[in-house]
Amino acid sequence: MASIFTLLRPISRLKSLMTVGGNLFLSTCWGLMQALTVMLCLALLPTPALAKESTPATDQAPTALAFVGAHVMLTDKQSLTSSLKQVTVLVNEGKIQALLPSRQRIPAQYKKVDVRGKYLLPGLIDGHVHLAQSGGAFTRPDMIDATAIQSYADDQQWLSENLPAILRTYVQLGVTTIADMGGPSTRLKRYADLSQQSGLPEIVAAAELLSPASVPQLESSGSKTFSEVGSSAAANELVKRQIQQGAAIIKIVWSQETGLSDSQLSALYQEAIRTAKSAGKVVAVHVENIASAKQAIRSGVDILVHGVVTDKLDDEFIALAKQHRVSYIPTLTAYSHYAEIFNAKLSFTEFEHRLSHRPLIKSFVELTANVSKTGDMFRIFTRYMPYVDAPPEDLAKLSANEQSIVAQLSQVFSVKVAEMQRQNLRRALTAGLNVGFGTDAGNPGTLHATSILEEMRAWRQAGASNAEILRAMTLGNAVALKIDEKQGSISAGQQANFILLKDNPLQDRFVLSIPSMVVQRGHILRP
Repeated sequence: MASIFTLLRPISRLKSLMTVGGNLFLSTCWGLMQALTVMLCLALLPTPALAKESTPATDQAPTALAFVGAHVMLTDKQSLTSSLKQVTVLVNEGKIQALLPSRQRIPAQYKKVDVRGKYLLPGLIDGHVHLAQSGGAFTRPDMIDATAIQSYADDQQWLSENLPAILRTYVQLGVTTIADMGGPSTRLKRYADLSQQSGLPEIVAAAELLSPASVPQLESSGSKTFSEVGSSAAANELVKRQIQQGAAIIKIVWSQETGLSDSQLSALYQEAIRTAKSAGKVVAVHVENIASAKQAIRSGVDILVHGVVTDKLDDEFIALAKQHRVSYIPTLTAYSHYAEIFNAKLSFTEFEHRLSHRPLIKSFVELTANVSKTGDMFRIFTRYMPYVDAPPEDLAKLSANEQSIVAQLSQVFSVKVAEMQRQNLRRALTAGLNVGFGTDAGNPGTLHATSILEEMRAWRQAGASNAEILRAMTLGNAVALKIDEKQGSISAGQQANFILLKDNPLQDRFVLSIPSMVVQRGHILRP
């Protein structure tokens, strides 16, 4: 075991091996990594091979449409409650013009669309994805060195070629807007262009993550996911440049495992945060412990993109979040997928097999079959993850060094950590914080679009009702992303982005399925 700790110790490898794991769930791993004395975290991704594309047909909608007969989900912005009412939704020029009582005469210029018996609710929003990652087994070489199996360049090439098909799957499931929480600024223009295409979701995007450390393994063809900032002036200049490049979100990594204290991180980012907010941009932060979260809130951030992971929410946190109108967007399932990968227990549902891209799923088979070709840290993880949450008598069979490794892994992957996240979500909902919904899709094992079902299931395990989940996926995310003036609810003046379902979404037994109709900017899309 001495040789393993020789492998783990060199602090000089911190930047090259782990640095700031792509917002993803990086910082958690960072804490783990520092305790392990160097690196920790994860990565992975797909095998090149073109995925099938399922293209929704687009009805070139008339200028004016009246959607008649549906039960419409209406959300009260003050009480945060949702109810169903049978009203007629008038759509013209891509916007909702009015909601009419069901028996009121429809103006002559509107063509009727019969949606009797259906349930109409706002287009869904995934408030946390990574379009620079595909969800397969080889997309994070900074965390797992599996480049001997597949190169990062091949992964990125596959992702570039298949991105439109991946985005179409989001819309097929009723997700009409996604928030990309960090990636190369060189892709912002393409995202903006894709956002305008019929049948693809609108993309609200961040550029590179601001971080005290760089991640050279995630650099390819002049693009990078993390930008190292060593001073307040450098951070501020980078934010100015990202604003000019069209970033809607500024994403920062806030973690003491970078070697900086909360006060030092606040000094590093404070001016940049002010610059971003003065330009009307959303400031999102990756932070995990509650003390750092409080300091980040005081510094002016808008969104905690994973919520608080390692500590229990307290009254001071709730008061600060309310005072500063901070949004809480937990990501409950990405961590468990990493644990399943390290335990060689990752599996996919029939739904994921049916709708996700086959090369991504097959990439994990390839990874598992070629563990001997992976880097040392991945093999260490696969060796010791089975001991996390193991009985004391099993741990007693390990050496002191091995027990130390297991203890560090437990800080991230124990079932107690997962339970803490669920409890914090419940507390945030009960306290009346603005809560959004995000999957962290693009992480290994967290597949784009289809992962929303498993994340919804995790929310239910945390005690969230369907009404609370759907509010988070619509108005909650819209408020967090500062787009609630045009998205997130069914009301006059909003973009005509909505979906129709055959089952009542507010009933306990409801499970999201492919919508019978998706309407985007006033155009009817039929999956």
